[in-house]
Amino acid sequence: MRGSNLLSAFAITGYVFLFAFSISSATAQNISSGEPVQVVGSFNGYSTTPYGSDYRTSSYRRVSITTGNPTDGRGQWATTIAVPGNVAATNMAGGSGNGFLFISGPSGNRFMNKWVFSNVGQGALDAINNNTAYNSGQDMGLNMSASGYYTFVMNDCGYTLTNARYYVGYTSASPVDITSVGATPQVGGTALISVTTSATPSSEEKIYVRYTTGTDFTTSTGLVQVSMAGTNGTATIPGYPVGQTVRYYVFSSTRTLAQLNGDSEGNRSLATLRYNDNSGNNYTYAALPVTLTSFTGEIKNRSIQLAWATATEFNNAYFDIQRSADSRQWHTIGSVAGNGTSLQAHTYSFTDDAPLSGLNFYRLVQTDRDGKTNYSPIIRIKIDVTGEVLVFPNPVIHDEIFLEFSEHQE
Repeated sequence: MRGSNLLSAFAITGYVFLFAFSISSATAQNISSGEPVQVVGSFNGYSTTPYGSDYRTSSYRRVSITTGNPTDGRGQWATTIAVPGNVAATNMAGGSGNGFLFISGPSGNRFMNKWVFSNVGQGALDAINNNTAYNSGQDMGLNMSASGYYTFVMNDCGYTLTNARYYVGYTSASPVDITSVGATPQVGGTALISVTTSATPSSEEKIYVRYTTGTDFTTSTGLVQVSMAGTNGTATIPGYPVGQTVRYYVFSSTRTLAQLNGDSEGNRSLATLRYNDNSGNNYTYAALPVTLTSFTGEIKNRSIQLAWATATEFNNAYFDIQRSADSRQWHTIGSVAGNGTSLQAHTYSFTDDAPLSGLNFYRLVQTDRDGKTNYSPIIRIKIDVTGEVLVFPNPVIHDEIFLEFSEHQE
């Protein structure tokens, strides 16, 4: 392993600074914020200077957490190195003078702490590698011969070998930022997750949603891959019982879904290029309290018969039926009791015996036992003198359902 007294004369020019990923407040690192982790090696002559905002000095970040000193992969030191741009392409075999290492120390001795291999060897790209030596051992080899971007992520384990591991993800283009995230709960307890990125991800960079019903992301988390089309993508989180709160965040990685599913929870956290976790608070949604599967209307004896059905209900107190002549001013014309909490399908009906001439707009206002309300899609029914009954589109849930039928004149 190279010593710091031999390296101070080396310098690298032409830096490309790449710090576009999310960075959490660095208030509780296990490795001192005054001497952050640096990534140096034969690719840059083992130079540690300049010290600060350049590619070799990593930044501290937390994934899915706002406070604390996690050593399980959620606390990380990360940086991205461009080839070429920051360093020349190289294939380091490992060993003294032919590899790289993670270092941390004060200005007088940046090499005070070193995390490396115990034997000569080459680390694997796009994988979780274990550091097997601390302050002894051999520099770690790595194949950086392909042009592109190499994101180094080291676990914030502290000044120890315990839990010392790292991930290096290769992408042919610069990793993208995850700029927006949103969830739309769906019928059946699923949720559609929408994602926007700052640029189209390279083929190596895959976008994932990680989710859990727990309080954090240390046990029993699930993963779904986002299907991207340019800078926009969607993924569906599987169904949960009504009312269940689900926490989730979005991240990118070069590991496949199968690989991540086989990883430990800590390694899932560590294998992160970029992420959006709502500043560590994570995003949440609740499975729909009442899943409305249909809302229809038809004429019966010059009245309008409304019918609707639910797939599941959670604390459903009642439905108010509202009518409007213009879809702006609404009036409640009746109420129907709900079924409380139920995982079974239920059907409901209500008859408007005095519909308006011309257009009739109908909607349901579903009220929970805690007073929360939800609105159904709108049905539009037109009473005219054509002698025909028209229903369009088919009577299923949409933003609006249109029906037309005639009132025969005497």
